[in-house]
Amino acid sequence: MNDIVLTYYAHHRRKPGAMHPARLSSHELTIVIKGEMTYVVDGVRHTLTEKNAVFIPAETERERLSDASECDYVSFNFSGRAPSLPTFIENACHSEMILMISAIDRIATKPQLSLYERGAQLLAALLSLLEEYEREGKMTPLTVKILKYLHRNYNSHISLSDISDAFFFSEGYCEAVFSADMGRSIIDYALDLRITEAQRMLLEGSAPLGYIAEAVGFSDYNYFSRTFKRRTGYTPTAYRRERMHD
Repeated sequence: MNDIVLTYYAHHRRKPGAMHPARLSSHELTIVIKGEMTYVVDGVRHTLTEKNAVFIPAETERERLSDASECDYVSFNFSGRAPSLPTFIENACHSEMILMISAIDRIATKPQLSLYERGAQLLAALLSLLEEYEREGKMTPLTVKILKYLHRNYNSHISLSDISDAFFFSEGYCEAVFSADMGRSIIDYALDLRITEAQRMLLEGSAPLGYIAEAVGFSDYNYFSRTFKRRTGYTPTAYRRERMHD
């Protein structure tokens, strides 16, 4: 989702105010961390409680009802390709999501240009996670197991042989099942996990670049730098320099 353009972000801890019916000009995603709020989307009422989310594509009519209780929630407006998500998303707010929201909150304290550039990258990762959560309900059990394995071991060297040994299926079968469910290879998915974690570490601290490379599973810094640039458009050094100058 590299074509995501973030146009609005807000993290509120308050009573949600009413929004009159209006047709959206951009996509909207709202995630409830705690509390409750109610949306009406194209005439259908959706009550969001803790860890639920609502995704509303552009050109959809959206209304938000006033709520008497306080709510901790985040809202995004963005343009670009619409993610493959339902309107109502149950159990959307996992620990990985909270980490990303915290990172965006920190970016939001900087100038707006930083929020829109860096925030868009994290929003793209967040949307990909939501799509992954939604797919899990439709995936084969083997793919779900492989995903959990990758998330636990992304910072180690992972080969198809490791996957095969862990789940007692041939390498070819594991790759075929995973690719059919995810639309990408196991190793490509693992690389994206590593780069996303490296982005988080670069945004959150001042650890040496070589340390970050090793922490996310790259023993060769040059290979890490090339992979990072290919997938983000920046070298790790340029990515950190841009952040420090915000």
